[in-house]
Amino acid sequence: MAIGWQPGWVVPSLAQVRDLHLLAYGRSMANDHPCDVALAEGIGTAISWVQGAIQLGPATARSESPLTRALVTAEMWAAMALNDGGGTSERTLRGVCTREGVRYYRPDFERLTLDHGTGIYQALGWLIANGDGWRGGRTPPLEIPARDEDGNVANDRRSRELAEQIERIRADAAAEIDRDCR
Repeated sequence: MAIGWQPGWVVPSLAQVRDLHLLAYGRSMANDHPCDVALAEGIGTAISWVQGAIQLGPATARSESPLTRALVTAEMWAAMALNDGGGTSERTLRGVCTREGVRYYRPDFERLTLDHGTGIYQALGWLIANGDGWRGGRTPPLEIPARDEDGNVANDRRSRELAEQIERIRADAAAEIDRDCR
């Protein structure tokens, strides 16, 4: 499965998802603060999982295949438990899994931080536009450029700035890969 592919149940456009992925990558590389890095890593890992680039769920390491909206919903709720330090009860998580018809997996509290959970929760909620997601699943976790239906960047100053930032991140990542391959 090629990176950049996404299931039909993902609500944002492929261009919007790519924008968020690159901005999260850039944020993780440009930051020294562990909370910012973990948030960005959570966002990037969630997107990579939904697009098939990694096989294990970002909040629980679930491995079912094929990936479905129901599995993503359960993983979003597990990430919510990470995000709130376990405030979302196991009973609630098991209830979500039962409702969605998927197996329960415990959130990985030992490996992941609250900030990882926040990034995963926000990204998954946005990807599936889940009403239980952050801001009702309507807002991406990081600001992304506005785009028209054809994927063209909107003609406003902030969208152009974000698009330029994305291109710099893409160029820096390509240069880093080139250096590593030498």
